[in-house]
Amino acid sequence: MKKTVKFSFTLIFISVVTLACSSNNNGQEQDFSSNDQIWVECEDCEGRGIITQTCNYCDGYGYTKSVCKTCEGNKTIICPVCDGRKWVLGTCPFCSGKRGQKCLKCKGTGKARCVVCLGSGNHQGGTCPICYGSGYPRCSKCEGEGFDRCDVCKGTGRSDVLCGKCRGNIYVECENCDGSGVAKNNCSPCSSTGYIEKQCRTCGGRGQIQK
Repeated sequence: MKKTVKFSFTLIFISVVTLACSSNNNGQEQDFSSNDQIWVECEDCEGRGIITQTCNYCDGYGYTKSVCKTCEGNKTIICPVCDGRKWVLGTCPFCSGKRGQKCLKCKGTGKARCVVCLGSGNHQGGTCPICYGSGYPRCSKCEGEGFDRCDVCKGTGRSDVLCGKCRGNIYVECENCDGSGVAKNNCSPCSSTGYIEKQCRTCGGRGQIQK
């Protein structure tokens, strides 16, 4: 009987101790979980959650370089105005496009006084064999037109003049690459901004990390 009572008392004591320890442990876990976590600003992204990096494709320039397709890297191209001829069709510089001038010999009349009969029409008692009695035959200089045509443009008023773009040098600076021989292409990865934005791995894009 005494042993039974003693054994029962022992079980009760063990149960009480176990419950006390269990309650203490539960209280400690609850207190621990109730503590607020401390968050601080992420130093890697300065709280933005995004890290800005220089574009590796263009090294931050916003464009990539390649050989100019227009001049093939030669920096110059054949003049597109004269096509390498040095000269272009333009206003005749000698007659200023007027095609010529009034004949100075006949003063624009187309007729000149006969040098044999001096305009009389008679020669040695008869009809002048040069002007056939007219005294003023057709002007030999302008052939009766009264207009002396320009010898350079043949009366057209147009003549080859020195190209105003290449000044006779045949080649001009390539406008596509500004004479550098290198073409600048827009950088697609960074949209020509020169930098790329990526999510911060340290904070996972939150901008804060736990202290």
